[in-house]
This record gives sequence, C-alpha cells and structure tokens, in this order.
Amino acid sequence: MDKKLLAFLGVAFSYIVWSLMGLVLNKSAFTPFQNEFLASATVVICLLLIPNFRKKLQISKKMLFTKQALLLGISAGIAGALWLNALTLLPIGQAVFLYNSLPLFAFIFEILLLKESLDIKRFGILLTGIVGLGIILSSDLSTNHQFFSLGSLAVLTAAFFQALAGISNKKLSKTHSIETILLIITFFQTIVVAPIALMQPWHFTLLSFLGAIGFLGIIATLFAFYTYISAFTRLKTSSIMLVGYIEPLFASLWGFLFLFQQLPLTVFLGGAITLFAGYFMVKLEQKTS
Repeated sequence: MDKKLLAFLGVAFSYIVWSLMGLVLNKSAFTPFQNEFLASATVVICLLLIPNFRKKLQISKKMLFTKQALLLGISAGIAGALWLNALTLLPIGQAVFLYNSLPLFAFIFEILLLKESLDIKRFGILLTGIVGLGIILSSDLSTNHQFFSLGSLAVLTAAFFQALAGISNKKLSKTHSIETILLIITFFQTIVVAPIALMQPWHFTLLSFLGAIGFLGIIATLFAFYTYISAFTRLKTSSIMLVGYIEPLFASLWGFLFLFQQLPLTVFLGGAITLFAGYFMVKLEQKTS
C-alpha cells in the first residue's frame, strides 16, 4: 500500500481515537485528573521499559530540567489537565471545536516570542478565527447566560498552554526523537496532576481502570500520538489539518449518540470558521517558510 495513503489512514485513526476521549472520560468513574495521572504514568512506564522505545530515548536528568524541556513539560502538563476536565464540563463536540483555536494561539505566540511579522493577510486570518471563536462562545450566552462558562475557559486556557508548549516542541523536535518528546510531556503531566489526583477519592471499577491505562494511555497517547507525529515526515501540515476536521464531527456524533448532547448551529458555524482560519494560517506559514 502507498506510504502516503498509510500516513493518511494513520492520522485519521489518531483523530478518531482522540474524538472518543470525551466519551471515555464522561463514562469513567475516575475524575479527569485521575484519568490523566494513570494514562500519563502508563506511557512513561512503557517508554522506559519497552526496549524498542527505550533505545530511542535521548534523556538525562540534566536534560529534563533544561529551559526548553521545562517549558514544554509544564505547559503540556497544565494543558492536558485543563483539556481533560473541559471534556467533562462542556458537550464534547463543542469542546473540540473550541480547542481547534490552538493554531490561533500558536500564531500569536510566534508573533510575540519568535518575532514573526504580522501582515494584512495574517491579520485578516487571525481576525476571522477570533470571529469564529466568538460565535462558538455565544452558545454559552444563550445556555448559561454568561459569555464564558467554566468549560469554555478551561478549553481556551488549555489551547493557550498547548500552543506555548508547541514553541518548545518545535525547537526540541529538531534534535530529539519522538519518544524523547513524548517522555518529557507525559513525565511532567504525571507530576503536575499527581497531587490533585491522589488527594481525590478513588471509585475503582475495572472498566474505568482499563479505559484510563488501555485507551487513554496506550491507545490515545502512546500509539495515536506516535502515528500522528510520524505522519509529518510524509504529509504536509495543511493536509494533516484537513484530515483533523473529522475529530470535532466525530466527537459531536459520539456526544449525540451516547451522552445525548445536542449542539446549537452556532457551534458548528463558529467551529467551521475557526477550523478554516487555522487551515489557511498553516498554509500561509508553509508558503513563507
């Protein structure tokens, strides 16, 4: 089979798996912090103990506490904790549409931290994305009588920290393997959520435990992340983003079928605008790089 087709199928698999995370979290007896703790700790153990992963690690105690590693790990740890909580506070389709504002935050950071230029075309795309976000957030105004619900605030803050982590990820990925990047992220995610997760009461069920370590840890984090990152060697970023449009659609479908969540049309309209703004932003970056 063609290698590009395999990469496309791998990316589609990753996005479908990630679209199921909200459903798993909402059905779990564990809290989002406990799920993240178990999932991240499982991935750390797998990376350290499985020979195929361990031999590709480029890690040391000194490297873990460099400026870039700390920025990546702590930002990704906070982003992960907020994101998993947001998936239980909002309809999962709405949360995923909002989270797709991540390219907008990444673009803002590139302007502020990497001194990228802001021309009229980029400003227009950024403004379009902000309009899309505003339309999504207007659904909070109609249902909760406030422009920002706790869930929406959690999603946008998660996207903010994930975009910040992306700045370090871009630099570290030039010199470090996928396995090393993943170990840094999951190690710090485990550390960040551990105090809260361990203090919360645990309501253990076998299904929730398997969901946390099996689905959220091994499938959604280890395999899906690895497949997704590997696809960047064969596909353009803009092509991967286009495949990613299936995630909010599938998440909305799972929410409707299994959690009885119905999204207003404003979420789909705002989500479409935000997605396309992110896509054109990535296309523009590819042309100028």
